[in-house]
Amino acid sequence: MQSFLARPLDRAESFFWFLDRCSSMNFAVLAEGTGPLEASGLAAALDRACRSHPALGVAIEADTAGRLAFVPRPDARAGFSREPGGDDWHATLAARLAQPFGLGEAPLLRVHWFERPAGHWAFAVVFHHAIGDGRTGFRLVAELVQEASGGAARAAPISPQPSLMALVPEALSGAAGEALARAWKDELRREPLRPAPFPGFEREGGAPRPGIVAVRLEAPVVEGLVRRARREGASVHGLIGAAELLAARDRFGEGDAPALMLTSPVDLRGSLAQPLDDGTPGFCVTLLSSIRAVSGPGDSGRSRNFSPTTCAARSRGAAGISSTISRLPPRASPRRPRAWPGSRPRCGACRRHSC
Repeated sequence: MQSFLARPLDRAESFFWFLDRCSSMNFAVLAEGTGPLEASGLAAALDRACRSHPALGVAIEADTAGRLAFVPRPDARAGFSREPGGDDWHATLAARLAQPFGLGEAPLLRVHWFERPAGHWAFAVVFHHAIGDGRTGFRLVAELVQEASGGAARAAPISPQPSLMALVPEALSGAAGEALARAWKDELRREPLRPAPFPGFEREGGAPRPGIVAVRLEAPVVEGLVRRARREGASVHGLIGAAELLAARDRFGEGDAPALMLTSPVDLRGSLAQPLDDGTPGFCVTLLSSIRAVSGPGDSGRSRNFSPTTCAARSRGAAGISSTISRLPPRASPRRPRAWPGSRPRCGACRRHSC
């Protein structure tokens, strides 16, 4: 018999729920392709996935004291919408992505299918970030596509995953973990750019205006990125981030070097006290953040500092990404991943592993 997730939310999961009450924190994996994939087959695969994966048959509810917990809802069916896939279907998806999940709603994912021209298909799996991350989201989408295309269905149910708080290594928990956290925070305060005023974000008035910015890379470029990332010991996400930084740098004019806050997701599965695979949806990431000064086009010395291990920049200068990827500096030999001086693994929600 399938057992579903049934436990209190941990600190990170609870914080994401709190943020979600202010602005949608949903996560989406979008798939587009060609071939014999039908909406009916995908819907059937989704129903089976919700019966197999522990996190896909639950709601988030609060007790009388306001404490949040995952509560099994094994009979709940995921929402599956079919909509026109015209030229503005990305805008439609953005609006769907911004719709929050409610307290007691189950399951915590929805699928949106967009009707595309003959031979083409597109759909998005939208889920609450408390039950999944990018890595497990991609695995789920791959599973759905494979099964909906005639592949074998999952043979056996999956056991629920524990809270990450129960898997923090001993060296990072208790008094030892608190001492490390204090030391990291002291170093962060000494970062040269940290004391300088850094613009924050404030929500605009009126209704939210969600949107999706797409960066498309051809298959040969993606394959080259994967080979380069494996050779460098970096992630593809970090490699694309380096290209984004180069593109942003080329767009800056003369004058003082602007500062960018760089944030990249970091998979924690290899850093836990016991192995945790990605075969079922779960929240298992933290953030790597730092602040970097970025000079103008004439500063070739600084541009060489943007290596493939740089974390991604959330900037407006992503234009030109395809051309800048080819200009990444070559390395004489592979090396281990590293963070920029002053960067520390820390979660924007709960400071997991460095709180």
